[in-house]
Amino acid sequence: MFLLGQIAAAIVAPRTNWDPAPRFVEAGTALTVAYIAVEILALPQAGKRWLIAGALGAFHGLYFALFLRTSEFHALYVLTGAAMAEILLIGLFAFSRIGRLAASLRPLQVAAELWPP
Repeated sequence: MFLLGQIAAAIVAPRTNWDPAPRFVEAGTALTVAYIAVEILALPQAGKRWLIAGALGAFHGLYFALFLRTSEFHALYVLTGAAMAEILLIGLFAFSRIGRLAASLRPLQVAAELWPP
């Protein structure tokens, strides 16, 4: 969903009259990363995170739209490269030891096991 949100925003944003300021896009992108990190750490069992990921991906898509507007790169190449990199990382984390290691090192779970209430 995150990837779909990115691609949708990167394609739709240039076709509208809305021209977001670069600082707004950068701040929104940074806040989405912070939000999802806090949600994962504080609410590890939260459901339907994929819905939120789609909305947060739209902010990252605005960043791609801003990048494409200010550079002379072709949108197809930029978005394809971003999609391939994200799919590669998803595969790396989902099907490797790195993913299992990262899942076992959740800070709140470790803290709860060390200091029970």
